[in-house]
Amino acid sequence: NAENVTSIPKDDFFSDYIPHVDLVVTRGGFNTISECIAYRTPLLLLGEASNPEIEKNLLTIKSEQLGSFISLDRFANHLSDSIESFVEHEYTQIQKRMNEHEYATNGATVIAENILNRVHP
Repeated sequence: NAENVTSIPKDDFFSDYIPHVDLVVTRGGFNTISECIAYRTPLLLLGEASNPEIEKNLLTIKSEQLGSFISLDRFANHLSDSIESFVEHEYTQIQKRMNEHEYATNGATVIAENILNRVHP
């Protein structure tokens, strides 16, 4: 339904919208995934050919039940149907899992502490 879709203007920060939407459909990059996890916003992620980081991100998000993924072909040719199917079959469970998660959302602090603990056990 077009009135329920927000296209982000190119000069705006995408991350500013994440706390205010019900679902993010985007490329599966680390920053967007981290923002969605922090704001507990379900994800429908796009793959990216020949990008092992994106592939790993997609598999991790799917296995943690924090989102799902859509192929580039389905995105380009069947986005509306894909979103309807996602909402009907996966959204509720993913939203529940998002609300229950206990993931740290202060990644820089977590990494810094991890490094310090390895350097100075």
